[in-house]
Amino acid sequence: GTPASHTISYPVLDAGIYSTKSNVVIEGLVVRAFNNGIYLDNSPSNVIVRNNDVKYLKSNDWYAIRLQGTDLLAEGNTVTDSQRSVGILAGGSNIIVRNNYVSRTSRQGIWFMGVNYGQIVGNIVDDIRGTHSNAVSAYLSNKDILIANNKISRAQNAFTVHGDDANPTLVNNVTLYN
Repeated sequence: GTPASHTISYPVLDAGIYSTKSNVVIEGLVVRAFNNGIYLDNSPSNVIVRNNDVKYLKSNDWYAIRLQGTDLLAEGNTVTDSQRSVGILAGGSNIIVRNNYVSRTSRQGIWFMGVNYGQIVGNIVDDIRGTHSNAVSAYLSNKDILIANNKISRAQNAFTVHGDDANPTLVNNVTLYN
């Protein structure tokens, strides 16, 4: 049909989990059908986001998991089927994004933007094919970034790097396209 004959809708509630608090563990939750899945705001510190399942987001260019702060860990999360979403976005310092599964987000799979001392390690990123469909990105003023032991498949661009840290360390990553 024609575009005019279709209705586009977005969820009423903005985030499944929204937190500004430090020293928090967000673990074992199922988040469905929001604009944002798990959203950390106001630069908290010592936060762990672990073993959560975020799916079916319908955002307007937002995030399945957004980390902004100091000493943050995203580990063992599953992010899938999220329209117009970044899988995991991180900014701040001492950030680790490890052993997550990110698939079928229509923007970046994992994106570091303004991270000092960060690691993107052991993740599986699959089927990232929309606008800005970079599987793993380190953009804008990152410093000392390790990107290692990730498996990337079916992505338009496996890795993109831009900004002040033009030389992140990339080690033992596997990229496949099928």
